[in-house]
Amino acid sequence: MHPIAAFIANPVKVSVGVLLLAMFGIIAMFGMPVQLSPDVELPRITVSTVWPGASPHEIEKEIVKEQEEQLKSVQGVTKMRSECSESQGSLTLEFAFGTDLQEALVNVNSQL
Repeated sequence: MHPIAAFIANPVKVSVGVLLLAMFGIIAMFGMPVQLSPDVELPRITVSTVWPGASPHEIEKEIVKEQEEQLKSVQGVTKMRSECSESQGSLTLEFAFGTDLQEALVNVNSQL
């Protein structure tokens, strides 16, 4: 007997099968973990500088630009971001996944 003819001849069995399939699908959907991929935190090092009474422009010009020039040659840096505000500046270096943070910290420290 052809499968389509069997489905037409047994509508109750087909309906029960579809409902069971849908029910088990919903149960499986709620039973699956919400997070399918792990949180990956990229290694970051932040260099903060405080200069009391200095404007953001002075900190950028005198300190942060110089730090950026020195730190752009650090091996493994994928992203460099700086922020300057009243009396302080910060430079955040982001490294590739899997970079040894202690080794990167030594490299950053030696460049400064």
